[in-house]
Amino acid sequence: MTTEQKQEFTRRITQANSTQLIIILYDITITYLNDATKAYEAEDSAGFEREIIHAGNCIAEMIRNLHFAYAPAKELHAIYLSMRKSLREALTEKKPDSLIPVIHNLTTLRDAYRQIAPQDTSGPVMGNTQTVIAGLTYGKNTINENLADESSNRGFRV
Repeated sequence: MTTEQKQEFTRRITQANSTQLIIILYDITITYLNDATKAYEAEDSAGFEREIIHAGNCIAEMIRNLHFAYAPAKELHAIYLSMRKSLREALTEKKPDSLIPVIHNLTTLRDAYRQIAPQDTSGPVMGNTQTVIAGLTYGKNTINENLADESSNRGFRV
């Protein structure tokens, strides 16, 4: 994962509500798996293993945050366990073929959460963060983002 991607994910996390956090976690996991495939193609076995381990940690986080009081939790748990099994197969076989169904499942789940995200009207999960304002100025090919409250006191309050 590049530094720019990490910064983008960090910015998105600070502004996200709970549903958007799930989408971001799916995006991060997909990025790790795509990076693992690129590392395999570049014959970087250490990078391949490292990226799969990172993706596995993301899936483990998804499993830890399931709420079994709700109906889809059992089905999601089974899907996540299947994904972890596929990641283990990719690690033992040293081939990215087992990653293809995992990426497909993650993409499908991410798209499903994107469809229900507009229904979640709760505020950002994180508080006391900088406000990001997009679109005030435009670059040649991008929308510039400005941070509001740059001089405010952020962090823990005692």
